[in-house]
Amino acid sequence: MEIEECLKFVDEQKIKDTELFRQLAHIPTQRVATGRAWTKNCCYPITTLLRKTGRSLVETMPAQPYMKNLFGFLHALPRELIFEGEIYRAETGARSNWDEKIRVGNVVEYYEPRSFSTDAKVLQQFMQQQGVRTVTVIKNGKGYVLKDLSFYQSENEVLTEGIMRVRITKCEKFDDSHPLVRAKQVEPGLHYMEGVQLEGVELLSGSPIRKMEREEALANGEEKGADRSRIFVNFHIEMKMPGEGAPAERMYWVKATNEFVTAQYILDQELAKGDYEKVVDAAKRIRGEITDLADLAKAREFELLSSLEDNKRNTMELNESKKEFCAQVHGEYRRLEAVLQQWRDGLLEQAQHAYNDRSKELIAQREKLMQAKDKQLQAIKASEQALDQDDQAIILIRTALGDLGASTCTKAEPVPTFMSLQPKQVSLDGLQKSLRAMELKLADDPVRLTGYTEVKMSEDDVRTWRGHQAKHPHL
Repeated sequence: MEIEECLKFVDEQKIKDTELFRQLAHIPTQRVATGRAWTKNCCYPITTLLRKTGRSLVETMPAQPYMKNLFGFLHALPRELIFEGEIYRAETGARSNWDEKIRVGNVVEYYEPRSFSTDAKVLQQFMQQQGVRTVTVIKNGKGYVLKDLSFYQSENEVLTEGIMRVRITKCEKFDDSHPLVRAKQVEPGLHYMEGVQLEGVELLSGSPIRKMEREEALANGEEKGADRSRIFVNFHIEMKMPGEGAPAERMYWVKATNEFVTAQYILDQELAKGDYEKVVDAAKRIRGEITDLADLAKAREFELLSSLEDNKRNTMELNESKKEFCAQVHGEYRRLEAVLQQWRDGLLEQAQHAYNDRSKELIAQREKLMQAKDKQLQAIKASEQALDQDDQAIILIRTALGDLGASTCTKAEPVPTFMSLQPKQVSLDGLQKSLRAMELKLADDPVRLTGYTEVKMSEDDVRTWRGHQAKHPHL
């Protein structure tokens, strides 16, 4: 349905005699429709197939007819529709191996054709978007201008040719720690890469882009470019496009356009000898290439089988090694288990001895405490007996004191003291004579009191005495 829409678009351009039609008038209608279909939905299954990891030649076969028509269309575009300059590509997501592959100096390859834009506004738009995204800038980009043919003419689309090779000159990853992210100028998740386009792999002969890349490489002193791929080159000899002359008369094959033509066509176009080849010779050569590929496939199959045998043998050896290792591990485990059991038994025995020793100490301490308790009880009993005796003595003393308090005493006559004497003149000589008569004398050095003994009363005696003193204040 989409191809029919594209064919209708080409027919409308032809009817209207537009500038686009005049530019593409020399290109067959089917190929122009193929180019327009790429700008909408046809590109998705093709790119998905070519980006598949581990893809094989057989898996790419369904896409090869379409890709050959697309490359034939691109190669036939006029020079004014080939762009040289800075191109930009913005896409969501990023390479899973970005940190490993995207480094300055590395060369990355784009296997499938990729759409770029000549408008730098895509950079500004993608800087402020959120999520993981990638912006690629190729300084010396080379591609085909599809703006007027595209379904989305506002994108200023430039289509690069696979396999394109780019050497990285700058790469940057904008995560949360990046200064511009912290300054709120760029949203996190942006992956940015700059590079220069190198000579790529020519999937179909006659590519003007690869010719420009090769000339630039030679000008820069690079002797050899990328090796030619055998994925698409010369695989579909039979073309579905009109040629010059009847099919039986088309004995020659034009390399640039992949057309089968007659000898008269070669003379009319004044083609050089290197521009064409006999169909028989081309078929023989291609048959040889296919045979070489078959031989290479057989050799690789033999290598693969040998590798599988080696892997099988290695697997068996690994299994044997695994068994031996497991046996060693089990033996070591049993040895460690025995050592641990012995260590555990030793600890239990030591703990039992320590427990027994401690129990003996505790029993001895208990016996001492019991003996001390018995002695304490005896001392308490003796103290209680002494207290009983004291109580009896107090009672007896109290009776005696009571009798003493009930007795009466005669009042003594007051004794004259020196306070009642009148001072007189005393004669020392007379006093000495009196003392000598009593055989006494005054001491020149009188004896002085040098000490005394204090006798304390018990508290019970003090309380008893104070009680009697209260009752008998005259004592």
